[in-house]
Amino acid sequence: MPDGAQEAPDASLPPTLPHRHPPTVGNERPCLPGWSPLPTTAFYLRLPPLFAQPFFWNFSRRLPSPSRSLPTMGVCKSAHAVTASTVALLVAAALLVASAGTAAGGSMPKSSRAARAAFPDAAFTIDLNKLGGSPSHNGIIRAAEVDNNPVLGLADIAIGFARVTMAPFSHNTAHIHPRGSETLFLTKGTMEVFFVEDNGPAPRVVANTLKAEGVALFPAGLIHGQRCTSTGGCAFMAFFNDADKGVLTVASRVCQAPAQSVAAAFGLSEAQAAAICGGLPAVPAPAAPAN
Repeated sequence: MPDGAQEAPDASLPPTLPHRHPPTVGNERPCLPGWSPLPTTAFYLRLPPLFAQPFFWNFSRRLPSPSRSLPTMGVCKSAHAVTASTVALLVAAALLVASAGTAAGGSMPKSSRAARAAFPDAAFTIDLNKLGGSPSHNGIIRAAEVDNNPVLGLADIAIGFARVTMAPFSHNTAHIHPRGSETLFLTKGTMEVFFVEDNGPAPRVVANTLKAEGVALFPAGLIHGQRCTSTGGCAFMAFFNDADKGVLTVASRVCQAPAQSVAAAFGLSEAQAAAICGGLPAVPAPAAPAN
C-alpha cells in the first residue's frame, strides 16, 4: 500500500466496533503514544441468552458467530478497556436481575416437598359441602380456591374448582375469570353455554348446547355464561387452571363504574341506568321475564 494511503474499512467487521484507523503497516494499528495495540479478537464475546433480550438486542445482534473468521488486527487499549467495562456492567446487571426475586422474598424458595410439609394431611382433601358458597333462590355456587383452601396455591397443584347447582331455566350470568381458563363438566341436566371473543373485525359468540356428562371449555379472560334448560334443574363441576382465577360478574361490575359512563354505555339517561343497576338479581339468576 503506498505511503499515506487510507485503508478501506473492513466490511466484515460489525459496525459498532472501531474499524476506521490512521494509516497502517501490515497488521500493526498505531495508537496514541504510550499505548500498545491489543488484538481485536480479545473483545469478540459471545453473550449468554439473557443479553439477547430487547434491552440488549442492539448490542448482541452485531456480534459475529463463533464460526466467522476474524482478522487479527489490533486496537488500542482504550477501545478494549471500554468494551470490557461495558460487558462487565451488563454481566453485573444480569446478576442483579437474577437475584432480585430472592432479595424481594427475603429467602430462597422452598422445595415442593418442604412446601407440602407445611400442610396437614387433611388439607389435601376438600369437602365442598362445607363451603358456604354463594346461594340464591335459583341455585348455589360453592368454590374452592386459594382463599379458602391455601393448599390449592402450591406450585405443583395450582388449581381451583367449583360445584354449581342451578334451578330450571336459571342463568349463571355473563362473567369473566381474569386469571384462569375453565373446564366445565355437566353432571345433571341440559345447558346452553357460550363465550364471547374479544373485540375484532368480526366479533364472535361461541355457543353450544351441553348434555349430561358433556364438557365445555372457556378461555381465560373471556366473557362466558350458562343457562339451564332442564325442567329438573342442572348441576356441574368447573375446574380452573389457577387457584386464584378471580370472578368479574359483568353486569354488576359495569354498574360500579361512574354513573355517566354506565349511562353512556347503555345509551340511557343516568336515572334509567341507575334503575337497571339497582334491580340486578343474585347469581344464579332467574329466567328473564317475558316481554
